[in-house]
Amino acid sequence: MEERNFTPVKWNTEEEYVAVRIPDKMLIASILNEARGKRTMAQLADACQVSASTLSRAVNGKITKPMTVELIKSIAEHSEHYSATLFERLARANGLMPRKQYEERKESKSKRIYSRIEERRALRTKAQNIIMNELVKRGISVTLINRRDAEIPTSYGQSMPLDFTVETDLGEGTIKWSFLIIPYTLPDIIGDGRLPVGFFLRQTIQNMSGWFLTDAWAPETLKDRLHTFLFLEGAVYTFFEDSLVCGPAVNSDFSFVTLDMENEKVNFEIYMRRKDGKMHDSIFARPVVVDDEEQDRAWQIGEDAEEFLINDGEE
Repeated sequence: MEERNFTPVKWNTEEEYVAVRIPDKMLIASILNEARGKRTMAQLADACQVSASTLSRAVNGKITKPMTVELIKSIAEHSEHYSATLFERLARANGLMPRKQYEERKESKSKRIYSRIEERRALRTKAQNIIMNELVKRGISVTLINRRDAEIPTSYGQSMPLDFTVETDLGEGTIKWSFLIIPYTLPDIIGDGRLPVGFFLRQTIQNMSGWFLTDAWAPETLKDRLHTFLFLEGAVYTFFEDSLVCGPAVNSDFSFVTLDMENEKVNFEIYMRRKDGKMHDSIFARPVVVDDEEQDRAWQIGEDAEEFLINDGEE
């Protein structure tokens, strides 16, 4: 595999920027809450000389395109506590990059590798955005928590991979709800010539195995938790349906969700059978109940959560 040899991105508020990926709505909300501090979002908007609804829509994940560089610069300048990196982080969260660096990366020898990483990253961000929007629309208040608070230590050396975790109350008390995104497509699973047939299938099984081993050997560590395997393609999910959904019962709460990436919605959610017979209704089958005013209060962000959301590498 070729080495990645990119020119480091240099962030300058006076440069021309281009949108190179979809905005990370969770990350944008987190940084805006950091910039707001103890003020209301309306007070931050007033300081930035923009409408309160502009920032309200952004903090509630309702934007459909990146913020302008001018607005990002204004938010950074009017942040409650000065941060030398806030402009850079907010620009990156909006999917922006200096045009000069973008053109250099397009022409680099590692273009193919970089494009693959960007493709996977865009899929993960979009999946994350869809889940958060679907929860908020149903009046489910969630607090994004950082990876350190979400991790589950194990005594047998098996990793417990996850992409993001929220804290919420689904009706039975506060729980931590973790999501592991299965980013592979059907061509990945059946083989598209780049890697051996079955490579990504084995990778997916390995990523899942830590959760099921923990459920079998130390189920008490998964108490008050829900874990969801998030599939971007229903066709990929079918490779696991018989063995996971119709297979042995488990001690803890596990669900499988498939997404309609084109229409940005959840297709379906299925829970694994529990040994104690506990049943679950699909959370995403709940009716949409939140209007715009209510939604402003529904999406909260935990302290320091944003620094753990973006992973520039590829599994």
